[in-house]
Amino acid sequence: MNISIPEIIKKYETSHLEVEEANYVLSLTQCNDLEKGIKVLKEICDASTSYKMSTTVNVENAWRKFDDKVFNKQKNIYLSEKKSPIAMLVMASLVLIGISLALYFNFSNNFDSVKFISQGVAPREVSLADKSLVMLNKSSSIEVMGDYNQKLRKLKLNGEGFFKVTPDKNKPFVVEINLGRVVVLGTAFNVLSNDNADSVVVSVKTGKVKFVPSDSDKEFIILPSEKFVFFKTEKTVQFYKKINKNADSWYSKNLEFESTDLKDVLDQISKIYNIKYSFEYPESGFCRFTGMFENYSISRIHEILETTMGVKFETIDQTSYQVKGKICQ
Repeated sequence: MNISIPEIIKKYETSHLEVEEANYVLSLTQCNDLEKGIKVLKEICDASTSYKMSTTVNVENAWRKFDDKVFNKQKNIYLSEKKSPIAMLVMASLVLIGISLALYFNFSNNFDSVKFISQGVAPREVSLADKSLVMLNKSSSIEVMGDYNQKLRKLKLNGEGFFKVTPDKNKPFVVEINLGRVVVLGTAFNVLSNDNADSVVVSVKTGKVKFVPSDSDKEFIILPSEKFVFFKTEKTVQFYKKINKNADSWYSKNLEFESTDLKDVLDQISKIYNIKYSFEYPESGFCRFTGMFENYSISRIHEILETTMGVKFETIDQTSYQVKGKICQ
């Protein structure tokens, strides 16, 4: 792979590392965890005094140098000491090792799965091998299977992710979650399901998806703009569907409300912008708001709500506001 170590590290730190590049890191460092593999590459950079002059890793040249130094040396020993059984044994062992390594690197495509984690307060974008995109919400992760995009495009989700799937009729896209799996061919949709949760929320923006519960032959089809919620307890299974236009709002910051309680409006805003609201008069939270916000700053949102709703937002600290005033009287 023609990519330098600093480029790999930079793409990882900016959440733009692709699956093939992640697999390359794992195979190069012999680590089972991507974060550990990146750490190894950073240590190599820090320890090297000459990496700035040439940081491109050329596996072929490295192997050729190893081959020249070790195999040719042993060959010379063999030629000069034809009758030495130890030299013959060493030579045979090295040849077998070389053949084994060659077979492994040429015929083994079964890399371990790769895990991507969104640990900060901002969403993390992951580009997959088929050019599909996954936007991970904070404290969420996906595990991409090692055979992804061969016969099937399968991954595991823990938390919340928004998926923009590249259409491919021959390779279904499957998201495995705690209570089942979501199957699509090409669409954009959002999934919320933690490993320890007893519910799944699937919201479809375009196209349609199918949800299949674990240990069940039932199938639920979710259409564009629909929000599907599935509950599972020890004794019952419940589900419902409703219209949801804000499926991707947590990362797009595009919000649309129609006659929605102000407390519910501010609840969605608080989750997106990581802030908190309180009401001077709790009853004001039940006043209805209709309007749209298109990736606005929080100050712009407050300005619009103050103009349309007749409230005031008083700053408590950097992440907290109080809604002042009685409204809809």
